[in-house]
Amino acid sequence: MYVCLCNAYRSDEIREVAREGAETVDEAYLMLGDALCCRRCEATAQALINEERAATEEGGPASSRASGAGATHGERTQAYPDARQ
Repeated sequence: MYVCLCNAYRSDEIREVAREGAETVDEAYLMLGDALCCRRCEATAQALINEERAATEEGGPASSRASGAGATHGERTQAYPDARQ
């Protein structure tokens, strides 16, 4: 999903720089190569950063936690008893 139309930044790009250490929208956008422009996306981008950083501190990226990506086989098996490998 596009979050910033001025710079054409997608949510996955913003989440990625949050995992790399960006804590604010300004930091994230500078890491991506541009600065904030009209600031309409600022609240949404900051919410994505906060969500991703909180999930990362809990053990994995928010964007992959729901799918079970990054989980060990045992964690997937507990969460999804029918999961087999």
